[in-house]
Amino acid sequence: MKTATVFWHFARGMAFASTGKVSDAETEYKIVSDAEEATPPDVIFAMPVNNKAKDIMKVAKDVLGAEIALAKKDKAGAIAMFRQAVAIQDTLKYGEPPDWFFPVREPLGAALLMNGNYAEAKKNADMLAEHVGPAVNRNATTTRASSRSSSTLHGRAEAAH
Repeated sequence: MKTATVFWHFARGMAFASTGKVSDAETEYKIVSDAEEATPPDVIFAMPVNNKAKDIMKVAKDVLGAEIALAKKDKAGAIAMFRQAVAIQDTLKYGEPPDWFFPVREPLGAALLMNGNYAEAKKNADMLAEHVGPAVNRNATTTRASSRSSSTLHGRAEAAH
């Protein structure tokens, strides 16, 4: 399956999960998961950075799985899947634009806050600033990005209560 088609299924799954259509989201998750498993490990996602398509698809699979877990009120399962996605994202080679389109530490932090893991959420936020901060500073958008990140975490944590 072409990578663009996998991301179409990922996006559909995210939409279904966020609207409570868990069964539909799980159908899309299976398609993303099967595509990731079927992708040979040496396939390049995009030149010239040369991250592996399989790694990018694993991030997609884990993020979608985590969002489905949140829709099912399984915070521990969501946190575990977000952690897996973060671990993979942390190994990706740097590129502009990045091969994965958002820092997965943001939804991980929100899930940690929703679960009451405040100290770990703070540590995660510090690591997010460490990973994203240098890129943001290079683009001279520190203030805007920082307020967007904290409002995203705050908004998701508020929505959980």
